[in-house]
Amino acid sequence: MPAGSLALVPPLVVHGFRNGSDADVRYLNLHAPGRGFADYMRALRDGRPAAYDQWDPPPDGGRPPTDVIVTRDGPVLADTAEIAVVRLSCAPGAAPGPAALPGHVVSFYVLAGELTLSGGERDIQAPAGSWAQVPAGVAHAISAAGAEPVHLLSIWTPAR
Repeated sequence: MPAGSLALVPPLVVHGFRNGSDADVRYLNLHAPGRGFADYMRALRDGRPAAYDQWDPPPDGGRPPTDVIVTRDGPVLADTAEIAVVRLSCAPGAAPGPAALPGHVVSFYVLAGELTLSGGERDIQAPAGSWAQVPAGVAHAISAAGAEPVHLLSIWTPAR
C-alpha cells in the first residue's frame, strides 16, 4: 500500500502487516469500535501484561481477503456505520466553519502544517503528527494555524 492509502479490514478477516521496504513507515492503526484497544495500549505503556485480538485463524479460514477495502484517492477514504475517514485541507486565512456531530466523536490527525482547533473559549494548536479529539456533540471549528495550509484526517466514530 503506498503512502496515503487506507485499508478497512472487517472482523474475521485474517490479516497482519509489515514494512516491505527499507524505508521507515509511519501508520495509524484505528479500531472502530475500539472494543478494548485503548486498554491494551495503556497496558503496553504501563508495562502491564496485555493481549488484544491475537487469535488463531478460525477453522473455516475466516472471511475472504477480498472483503478488505483499500482506498487511495479522493477526500473520503472510509464511510461505514462504525468509522468515517475524510482527508481535509484548510488554507491559511480561511474562515473556520463551525461543526458538531451529534452522537459522534470527532478526531483529527494532522498530516502536515499546523491545525487550530477551537471549541468553547479554548484554542488548541496541533502540529503535524498530532491527534486531537472532540467529544460527541461539542461545537468546534478548525483552521490553519500558520501561513501554510494544514492537511489532516477527520475521523468520525459513533459515541458509545
